[in-house]
Amino acid sequence: MGKREKNKIFGAIKKNKKVLADNLKRAREAYRQKKAEMQQVQVNSLNENIDSDLTKDNESIFSLTIDCQDQSDTSTNNKEFQQIDGRRIIDFNFFMHQLLLIDKHGEKFGCRLNSLKIVKEMQKGLISKFDLKCCMCGLLFKLETCNEENLTLNVNTGAVSGALMVGIGLSNLNELTASMDLPTMPFRLYSSIHADVAEMWRITAEETMQEAAKKEIEAAELRGDVNNRGIAMIPVEADACWSKRSYKTNYSALSGVAAIIGEHTGKVLHIGVRNKYCVICARANKKGLAPQVHDCHKNHSGSSTSMEQSILVEGFKVSIAERNLIYSTLIADGDSSTYKNILESRPYPDVSIQKIECTNHLLRNYNGKNLALQKDTTVPLSERKFLTGDRLTRLRTAIRSAIKFRKAQSTSLSTQILNLQKDILNSPRHVFGDHTSCDSYYCTDERKKKKI
Repeated sequence: MGKREKNKIFGAIKKNKKVLADNLKRAREAYRQKKAEMQQVQVNSLNENIDSDLTKDNESIFSLTIDCQDQSDTSTNNKEFQQIDGRRIIDFNFFMHQLLLIDKHGEKFGCRLNSLKIVKEMQKGLISKFDLKCCMCGLLFKLETCNEENLTLNVNTGAVSGALMVGIGLSNLNELTASMDLPTMPFRLYSSIHADVAEMWRITAEETMQEAAKKEIEAAELRGDVNNRGIAMIPVEADACWSKRSYKTNYSALSGVAAIIGEHTGKVLHIGVRNKYCVICARANKKGLAPQVHDCHKNHSGSSTSMEQSILVEGFKVSIAERNLIYSTLIADGDSSTYKNILESRPYPDVSIQKIECTNHLLRNYNGKNLALQKDTTVPLSERKFLTGDRLTRLRTAIRSAIKFRKAQSTSLSTQILNLQKDILNSPRHVFGDHTSCDSYYCTDERKKKKI
């Protein structure tokens, strides 16, 4: 082969290489342009879907399902990705912040949010953690619906706290979340959060009572109600309630709570709970076995009515040590046994505790006696008919008005008490139309002259 023929062959090869390179370059440019167009179409479609969803659902809590499976290839990788059902509660700002951080990874590779697919979901009550995978670059990401490390209440703690506040338990809470197509909460998680919330409430209650005690001390010092040891002496109100109503016949409640409240601030200074039943202890006793180690809340073995006495006596005994206060006056109902037990416990050896009857309880007892008289068959029916519902209400109103007037008078306490006693004894005559003995502040002279 001559030199000329060799040059022709090499020239043809060179020419063919150049043509192939140009074709390859054009093919690559066409591929990049087509890929960019397809990505733009997907982004526009995703934005339209998001705008449509936000228009339809303008709520503060969003249910988010990320569906980014490639519709053109439904036959492959179906087992790798997870389909999410139902709704989820999200912390919106925290959730969006995570999405924006995830979206930044696509600046170099051209990846978009619609390239993400959910690989796995891990649920912890109402909180979900998603494992996401980018279909373009293959990177894996974490996406959480709520920040568990947040100092404020997360959604699980908030749900349990709300359930306690409205008086429901785990079953009712799960029925509520299930009806909203939200995840339910397992028993172990609920019990753990319940214990944490109860401890937070206990700490907060103690701090609040300490602040209330400081205000009571300041008010007492301004009034000069301080003993020779510099301890403030204050009046307090006290009352109790039980887990079920007794209707004055069946005092069998298993739990009771009582509180001592500062008269001047109206805030709680002491609170106590008494329980006479523990389900774990009861089941063990029924089987004749020793109960297993548990957090037992049974702390009372007496009658249900003695729960109030036990709590209030305890509150008086610890008042100096815990609140630096002396409860010198007790404002309570007509239960003389509670006051008697407080006196017998001698919480303050050098202070005599005074008792003042609460007006509300006094009038309630007064009305109860009148109602009993209305049903007393030993009294002729013709006379009992005079005790109508309107007259019973007017009897209470007459006494309340007398208390309000006598309290505002600028006379001595003994004079106020004597005048109030006179008004109370005269109130039945006034209500039944005899105004001859009524004081001038209540009935005019013209009304007094009218005959019954």
